Amino acid sequence: MPVVGDQYTTCLMPQPLKGSTPINLSDRLNQVLQWALGSVEILLSRHCPIWYGYGGRLKWLERFAYINTTIYPITAIPLLAYCTLPAVCLLPRKFIIPQVMTIVLPYDV
Repeated sequence: MPVVGDQYTTCLMPQPLKGSTPINLSDRLNQVLQWALGSVEILLSRHCPIWYGYGGRLKWLERFAYINTTIYPITAIPLLAYCTLPAVCLLPRKFIIPQVMTIVLPYDV
């Protein structure tokens, strides 16, 4: 309980996560690129969790989580091929799915 003569101080806390989120798209893409490059650098360094954790330094689940994080940027390559292949196939006007030439007539049994 406050007593007469007590001095109060207010603690001005900064807003949480202020300035950590990019505002526009180009800043966001730059941030994601930096994260991906950092993950690839870790994957290619001697501290890669694939072989660094052996000898009791990393537990199995820790190693699995770090491997998942470092390999994540590599998954963009098949995803990019999956997204661009249909568009590339439409350039020479050849469709991926062939046209059906069979005519089916409905009838009652």
